[in-house]
Amino acid sequence: MDCSNNVRKIKGTTLVPNLVLGFSRGEHDLFFERTSQGEPLMIFNGSDMAIWVKKDGMTKVCLYNYISALSYGLAGLWVPILLTKLDYSEISIVGCVIFLTGAALRIGINDFVKLCMCVGVLENVAIGLIMHASLIALNSNFTRKIALMTFLHETGVCVLGLFIYHIVSQMKGSPFFGVNPSILGIASIVLSFIAVFLLRTKKIIKDIRSVRPKNANANDGDCLIRNQIARNVSKGLGKGLTLWNNYRYWNTIIGISLVVNADEYFFKALPILNPMVYQSFFLEEEWYFKIAYFSVTELIFRIILTLIFVLGAVKGRLVILSFCTLVVYGRTAPFIFDTKTVNTKIQLVVFEGLKCFTQVPVSLVFFDAYKNNFTSAYSGYMVMYSVVNFIFTGLLHLVSHLSDSLKTMEYICIAAYAICVIIWTLEFTVFRKKPITNGQNLNEINKA
Repeated sequence: MDCSNNVRKIKGTTLVPNLVLGFSRGEHDLFFERTSQGEPLMIFNGSDMAIWVKKDGMTKVCLYNYISALSYGLAGLWVPILLTKLDYSEISIVGCVIFLTGAALRIGINDFVKLCMCVGVLENVAIGLIMHASLIALNSNFTRKIALMTFLHETGVCVLGLFIYHIVSQMKGSPFFGVNPSILGIASIVLSFIAVFLLRTKKIIKDIRSVRPKNANANDGDCLIRNQIARNVSKGLGKGLTLWNNYRYWNTIIGISLVVNADEYFFKALPILNPMVYQSFFLEEEWYFKIAYFSVTELIFRIILTLIFVLGAVKGRLVILSFCTLVVYGRTAPFIFDTKTVNTKIQLVVFEGLKCFTQVPVSLVFFDAYKNNFTSAYSGYMVMYSVVNFIFTGLLHLVSHLSDSLKTMEYICIAAYAICVIIWTLEFTVFRKKPITNGQNLNEINKA
């Protein structure tokens, strides 16, 4: 048995997460066309951002976001604990079952409380488990070309979501779909069950932690290192507690959490909440065509970023820092809304792609800096993301009640980008790590 066989097995384990995440994205974009208590409900581009355009529904929007962020953060805490008992492929199955349970329970619902329980809690916990398990699989088995493998994994999600849009666009005019909008949820559940129980064969289930070449010797360095990484990843939260004493780790997760949450509002929520943009863009054409435009744009930007990482060997945090600097310098907020309808359409599509410059490098940052302790490092980020999301949602709720204009929220997002630029620039300059010499001990450097 050689290491290449092990890698082929792991490629199979990522198929189920890809399918379920893809179906989830398609459902979140297109399933909720009905209303909750008579209010128009949209979930924009797979971000779990429920938007009631009516202002009296803003409280529900914020409550939904609170529940979703809390559920996602709890999933991040549970993954290291589950890894002490289960393999990451088994965690994917747990996430699939939870996701399918939430999808089945929410078919045909029109109650806000049930929506929060099924989508806000169950599906966000499931997506957190599946996404984290998929990244662990990539980190454990691909020491090289990790940027390319991450791109292929995320592209699978994007393409599957786009496939769902196409299917729905064909079914939209059919009499059956018009009578029963829940058909998308039913189809997603059936196909997900097929993916879980048929595509995942016994050969794929094999635990990589127990895989070791029979003829292993001192020359089998790559194979032994790969298995050692898998064992380190499975140790759970205990080893990762030392991260919380590292200010550079805090710097990383706080900066990324600020930027990703700012993206969610700056490029997604605020354009939709603006009445002019909503009336001029989102009511003229069919909704699924716009989602397709956004997905294709995102895929193009992902390809560009992958070429940058693979060919240029660029660090993920430098890409995020450069993009944040451009956003702050250009102060693009006034140009999003103060424009004509035609330009607004183009800008919204372009901005959907621009957010990839912060979201795509996130996993690569942790792959690069915390390779041997990825599980705990990424779990800490998930928790910090939830905390920052709580803060952003509270600010959105406050701003929406104090003023009819959302300009204040735009400036808050700009401030989030600026904070990331400041703290990371200080780390890369003033608090830059000193080079390790032959006479120095690595532990002493870390303590310093």
